[in-house]
Amino acid sequence: MAQFLERVSIIPGQSAAATLARYGIDSARWPEVRQLQQNAHIPADSGLNIGPPRVNWLCVPIDDFMTIVNYRIVKDTVNGLRPANLSWTPAERAANVKASEHGVEIEVERDGNPCVGLHWVQTVKKRNATRFHGLIPPPEFVDTGVTGTPFQYDADSPEDEFSDTPCGPAPSTFGMGLDFAATVSLVVWTPPRVTIVEGYTYHFQIGPAGAFWILKPREATDAEYTDQVRILMAGVGEVHQDSGKNLQYRKPPQLGAINQ
Repeated sequence: MAQFLERVSIIPGQSAAATLARYGIDSARWPEVRQLQQNAHIPADSGLNIGPPRVNWLCVPIDDFMTIVNYRIVKDTVNGLRPANLSWTPAERAANVKASEHGVEIEVERDGNPCVGLHWVQTVKKRNATRFHGLIPPPEFVDTGVTGTPFQYDADSPEDEFSDTPCGPAPSTFGMGLDFAATVSLVVWTPPRVTIVEGYTYHFQIGPAGAFWILKPREATDAEYTDQVRILMAGVGEVHQDSGKNLQYRKPPQLGAINQ
């Protein structure tokens, strides 16, 4: 059963096929989608090329299909965990290694086809952070939140995987190292609406001996989704840029609900 149904307008010149593709739904599922009770307005003999003016909207099923595939403590005292810039001087490369020796690796996948209607968002609470692009990140932010949207990757990039390696240096004193708490969620993007499908929360710190878990990744709670929406609505990215504060954000809808 779908988690919920996303009601989507079909603009003139587009079709049901394009709508299914936008949300990563295989065209072979068209009979299933067409026969949904919520799509009773679609003629029974309609093919994938149906669209305006005969049909101006349809409900597409948003499934439960997000999986954490890897999470682990990582360390690299030779190259660091952040990519180096080829134009850096040896001193700059050494500083980058020092600033990114310890961290964690998170990898998430989802079912369905790559598409532009499903995206990843990660909201972060960060203490004792080092400078990033010359700036100290805000204590709460959307990661990475580029081009006025909150997504981890570009809004027009088809994607089905998420990966991140948050990292920092080892402090000389316990309690002074990076403290990183995050919720990473799969969201549905129907502009201007951003709706969470499901997510995971995790939390780690870095001590003198390296990174350690406070909370290994687990399914986010309702309170954590509420907090994630609050951070998304504030619309502050990692380098203080606008990450989409004028968009509409929603927690996961009730099971079987129509999101519109």
